[in-house]
Amino acid sequence: MAAAMGFFERAIQLDPGFAMGHAALALALATNAVRFRPFAERQALTDRAAEHARRSISLDPSDAFGHSALALALMLLGRHEEAIAEAELAVSLDPNSARAYGYQGATRAFGGRPGEAIEPLLTALRLSPFDPLKANWLHHLGRAYYGIGDYPAAVATARQLCQSFPDYQAAYLTLIAGLGQTGHATEGQRVMAEAIERFGEDFRVRFGRRPPDVRVDDHAHFLDGCRKAGVLD
Repeated sequence: MAAAMGFFERAIQLDPGFAMGHAALALALATNAVRFRPFAERQALTDRAAEHARRSISLDPSDAFGHSALALALMLLGRHEEAIAEAELAVSLDPNSARAYGYQGATRAFGGRPGEAIEPLLTALRLSPFDPLKANWLHHLGRAYYGIGDYPAAVATARQLCQSFPDYQAAYLTLIAGLGQTGHATEGQRVMAEAIERFGEDFRVRFGRRPPDVRVDDHAHFLDGCRKAGVLD
């Protein structure tokens, strides 16, 4: 990720008017914030992502990439309605973009509209079945299923994600909560132990910490599943 951001930064140094360079840097910054950097750095990295996404849009308002990147940044900042609007615009600008559909689904899943998130996420997976962002689409799909109360589908999706992308931490969170909601507490506790062994004790801290992109009601729903799995007091 550091190497990628270095190349993107060099690209916009060479050509400050290169819209796609700003959009790509925005996406890298946002991904880095939620996947690879400590929680304390998340706000600053996400703010930078939003700045570069807006710069991309100012240079080329018709490019879906910039709007997709801004949708992601706004979602991570907890500005859900704005994020949904940007993702909708991205899809309208490029109806063949798996990325645009993926973030349309993501912003709906985390923006209080999980039932409307499933179709665009499945579309993203169909359009680009080997996409480097496939893990993200599966994660958002699992959360969407969990959000509508289809816990068996949430478990199946999260389990697939854990098997295919075993270092994707958020997948284990969804899997544990889904197992709690489906009455499989013993398995949920086993997954918890595996996750702590893989990621360390910091994984346990994630249960009580609500990031800005997760709505209060959704976080309470998630914690309910974790308590039923017996991993929270």
